[in-house]
Amino acid sequence: MVWPLRRAGAARALLRWLGRMCGIALAIVFVVTVCFVWAFGHPLAMSVVGCLFAALPLAGLGLAAAVWWRATVAAGPRWIGVRFVRRWRVVDLGQVRAVHLAGGELPGFAWFGGTARGRAGGRVVLEDEFGTRLDVDLDALGAGMADVLVEGLPPDALVDPEAAGALDEARHREDDPA
Repeated sequence: MVWPLRRAGAARALLRWLGRMCGIALAIVFVVTVCFVWAFGHPLAMSVVGCLFAALPLAGLGLAAAVWWRATVAAGPRWIGVRFVRRWRVVDLGQVRAVHLAGGELPGFAWFGGTARGRAGGRVVLEDEFGTRLDVDLDALGAGMADVLVEGLPPDALVDPEAAGALDEARHREDDPA
C-alpha cells in the first residue's frame, strides 16, 4: 500500500510556496541580468553571473519537483516506510517499542508535517529498539495504512494514549480514492 506525501495539505502548500519563491527568484535574476547587459554591454559576463545567481533557485525548483513526484509512505506486512526522492527509511513494526504523537514541524523535513482532522502536529512517531525514529504524517495514514501499522505492532509496544486515539481515528477514516 503506497500513499503519496504530496496529498497532504501541508506538503502541497509548502511545495507551491517553494516553487513560487524559486520562480520569483529566477525572474528577478533574469531581469537584473538583462538590465546589466543593457547598461554595461557585456552579455557573456553578465549572463554567467546571472546563471551563478540562478543556481540556488533552480536547485530549489528541482527539489520541489522531486518531492512532488517521488515522496511517498508505504506499508506492507510488518513494515512501514517513508521515501524521500530516492531514499527509503523503513521500520520493522515488530521491533517498534514506542509510538507517540508529535507536534510542530518535522526537523529538516517540514513538508511532512501537517494536521489531521484538527489535531495539532499530526505526526505519529515510531521508535524501534535501535533508536531509529520514523515520523509519519497522520494524513498519510488512511484506513488501510493505519490497519497495517496497528496490526503490525508487537503487544509490548508502548503506545501513547493520544497516538492510540489518532490511529483509531485513522483506521475508521475512509481512504482517499485518488
